[in-house]
Amino acid sequence: MSQLIDISVIVPIFNQEHQLKQCLESFKRQDFTGNFEVIMIDDFSGDNSARIAWQFCKARSHQYRFVQNQQQIGADASIKRGIDLARGNYNMVIDPSEALDIRALSTFFRTAVTDNFPVEKTAS
Repeated sequence: MSQLIDISVIVPIFNQEHQLKQCLESFKRQDFTGNFEVIMIDDFSGDNSARIAWQFCKARSHQYRFVQNQQQIGADASIKRGIDLARGNYNMVIDPSEALDIRALSTFFRTAVTDNFPVEKTAS
């Protein structure tokens, strides 16, 4: 039986090697006590973004997933691909050039539950 995932965080990546590690590291500092997954979608970057994301994912494989597009499809299509892969009740899209505040996921989840956001997926 798989564990229920509260939040799926989609990170669309394209040529973000200088900011990406800071963004990904910010997930480790979250005060959120629920379950979340991070889905990194690389849009055929021409720099080291894919390698950085893959290495981060390998070290934390149970919670992080990495997908690389075989050709550049754009940010919107990459986000849609991430949403299609998401297993969480709520989806959140993060810009890879930004580090999250320590309370970002807990605040998002509390708001989603309080304001009755529609549940996107049901974990099986």
